[in-house]
Amino acid sequence: MYIPIEKIDLSVRPLKTKEELEKILLIEPEERLFYYKNPQKRMNIQNQEIRDDNVDILIQLIKIHRRKRQKAQISVGDTRWLKDAECYLFSEMSEVLEYDYLLRCAPYGGFGRES
Repeated sequence: MYIPIEKIDLSVRPLKTKEELEKILLIEPEERLFYYKNPQKRMNIQNQEIRDDNVDILIQLIKIHRRKRQKAQISVGDTRWLKDAECYLFSEMSEVLEYDYLLRCAPYGGFGRES
């Protein structure tokens, strides 16, 4: 990991342990907690969870989006957010769980950025 010297005061969250991740992955998400009809509000909240580095909530949001995608088409914004969230989270999980993980990820990290 490279951190610019002027940003050195930023804190870096320690990786979750294998046991913590396994416990989080078993949680069933409650869709009603994350349901917003307004797409912009939904995207803002989802992006805030990324910035807050809340792995527990992020996993739940990914599960919800994947279920929605299986049932019906999801919006382009939600599709992009889901891919970015998976790249962000699964790369960390693969390190902890010692799995090889390869997914084409946006070079900029994606969140909150318009294409």
